[in-house]
Amino acid sequence: MYSEYYDSIVHLPIRNELAPLLFKCLLFMVIKPVAEGLFYRKAIILFDNKKKMVLLTIASLLLCSITLAHGVVGITTIILMALPVTIAYLVTKNVYVSIMAQFLFEVYNTGYETVYDLARIYFR
Repeated sequence: MYSEYYDSIVHLPIRNELAPLLFKCLLFMVIKPVAEGLFYRKAIILFDNKKKMVLLTIASLLLCSITLAHGVVGITTIILMALPVTIAYLVTKNVYVSIMAQFLFEVYNTGYETVYDLARIYFR
């Protein structure tokens, strides 16, 4: 079901449901890190030679930022946020390390909001 919103600057949902909240949690905390790790790092970055690796790393960061944000500030922000995860992949050459790093970032980024929404739904 779709939530209804008040027409104001801050959008507060009138109806809250558990299923969309849990789907959002699954999407942002599990599926997004796995998909980005497998596509932007594992599939694009190759370790054939150093020059190719550097170029593909830059291409990976740019592609990741362009698909997730718009504008110079947004693209720069996404590049800076994806850089530590990409460096973790380059140092370890293990995609699971970068997926776990991004998972921890997503838990930090959206975990408190999900816990707050769960508490708000159950304690209303």
